[in-house]
Amino acid sequence: MGGGFLGVDLFFVLSGFLINGLLLREAASHGRIGLIAFWGRRARRLLPALTVVGVGTILLTWVFGAASVLLFALEDAPWVAAQVVNWRFVAEQIGYWNASGSRVFAHLWSIAVEWQFSLAWPLVVALAGRAGGSGGSPSSRARGRLSRSC
Repeated sequence: MGGGFLGVDLFFVLSGFLINGLLLREAASHGRIGLIAFWGRRARRLLPALTVVGVGTILLTWVFGAASVLLFALEDAPWVAAQVVNWRFVAEQIGYWNASGSRVFAHLWSIAVEWQFSLAWPLVVALAGRAGGSGGSPSSRARGRLSRSC
């Protein structure tokens, strides 16, 4: 299992499972999902570490890296900060394997994907909850539908 593919897959599966669990518990206990509060918690959890990694990486690249690598780092940094570096790499047709020697932020594509998932998925869950109708928690509505179908 070379290349970390299993690790990235597990990261996405576990992150999705945990995020889904948080959203469903909040919907069940409060009858709704506080999107702003959820996004705020995610930002407080991810952004401080990302800031340290970004600034530290640029400084270390400036001290120890080649000028071309520093240039790529400075070009990629705004995309990293906006959590859309994965789309930059797609648009530039930069593959992960061929970027590893020149793009110091190549590994952050997966964090950008998780961030984008964290922005979009709660909206999907909230809309699905509204479409499911009112009257009880999502789990009680699901039990009601299940008991009516049996």
